Amino acid sequence: MAITFYGTDFGFGGLPIPRKPGHLWSVIHEESPKNNDWLFSAKSTMSLFNLTATFKRQSHYSFPTMWLRDERELTDTQFMVSIAEKNRLRRGGLAPVVFVHMDCHTASDRSHYMRLLQRYIKIDSYSDCEHNKDFPANNLTFGSLKGMAPMLSDGFFKLIAQYKFTFAFENAVCDDYITEKFWRPLRLGIVPIVFGSSTIKDMAPSDHSIIDIRDFKSVKEVADLITFLDTNDEEYLKYLTFKQTGVTNPVLKEELRKRDWGIGKSYLSHFTGFNCFVCDKLHEMKNQVRNGQPVTQWSGKFDHYGCPVPKVFDDQGRYVVENNLWLEPFSYAEFYEHSLRYHIDNNINANISEIHKYADRLLKQALRDGIRLPL
Repeated sequence: MAITFYGTDFGFGGLPIPRKPGHLWSVIHEESPKNNDWLFSAKSTMSLFNLTATFKRQSHYSFPTMWLRDERELTDTQFMVSIAEKNRLRRGGLAPVVFVHMDCHTASDRSHYMRLLQRYIKIDSYSDCEHNKDFPANNLTFGSLKGMAPMLSDGFFKLIAQYKFTFAFENAVCDDYITEKFWRPLRLGIVPIVFGSSTIKDMAPSDHSIIDIRDFKSVKEVADLITFLDTNDEEYLKYLTFKQTGVTNPVLKEELRKRDWGIGKSYLSHFTGFNCFVCDKLHEMKNQVRNGQPVTQWSGKFDHYGCPVPKVFDDQGRYVVENNLWLEPFSYAEFYEHSLRYHIDNNINANISEIHKYADRLLKQALRDGIRLPL
């Protein structure tokens, strides 16, 4: 009675066509919208599904805190480095800010912002992006840093925890899209410089624990604050007060309280939680049929996942420039969605390659008809 799709792989194995009456289609997707060629940011893609599970709080089963096991991780002091030791390391040449991102070309334009900030502040970059510092030669924990595993290791945590500030930019800008890039520095006792979700303050442990670049008119203002905090221990430590007081943000506390997954378990236990959620909905439908009641009709909506068009930073560090290379792939999602709809509506069991081929035909026809991209 129910089919659950994983968003990134949706369509790769074909489509369960024909779609039978009474069957629920559900989708779970914790990745950013660029992970499936922006398909889930197209206007009506989410309406294909009865039940949705995404990072967006509007979805039926949301998980904006997907990379946070529980509140205890935020107050954990296992890897914290004292301010005295951080100052000693700074005198020894360690930069105040660390940058470790492996995806260099992102819709959040984070590598560009890093270069802008680097005009004013020294930044250590261990990653492939803007690389200027190598990992310690005597530490084999990190390997090539391909994949997530090395970034979840104790060795990596101990290295990064030495810094006062870290970049915590997501790879895409979408409300409630919050990953380990945000939670990790909070756990390690580092002040995150954040960009991604416009609602990020809802998930901060306190009202004075992060540096959100949206609060500043220019990258220089951000640099000025970092410089000030780097030389004023008392003011810097105010950003880490939550380590003693615990979470004081009522929105985050409520988000953690109401979820039925996590609680010290695997970071990915929301997948199991969603399976149970879908199963409960099926039982609800069966009981409604048995009792002669109208059967609830669930449907996904655009705001269950939909994300805005990507932009890039201008020379002042403002995320406002719309004329960029991301607009064309973002616009392509409209043709991708129309192709998907065509195959589903006509009961054609196409795989993702065939869906893309038809989308390409639609795109070429639109260009011949004089339709300009981006849409």
